[in-house]
Amino acid sequence: MTVNEISEMLISRDIVFNVFSHVFLDVPDEHSDGLLAKGIPLLALIAESSTESSLISGIKMMTEAGGTSSRDISDWLETSRLDRARHIHLWLCLGWACLFK
Repeated sequence: MTVNEISEMLISRDIVFNVFSHVFLDVPDEHSDGLLAKGIPLLALIAESSTESSLISGIKMMTEAGGTSSRDISDWLETSRLDRARHIHLWLCLGWACLFK
């Protein structure tokens, strides 16, 4: 690996950790949705060279629901924010099992 490849990998890793640490910290808001909209295309690039089936299927679901561009994803996140907030509140108040009833 070259220094540039290692640098790009570390930058990607930093973005992924920042996105998920903010997105799953609390209910969705403009800030967390903005991070996710910028992060999904990056995660899609990472998934293209990955053999991790969970990552590949997760990114596939996200891009099918929200699109592949940051703008499309941002629009989808904005329209689904209230519904996602409800699910997170249910999960926080009632636990994981409430999402499957």
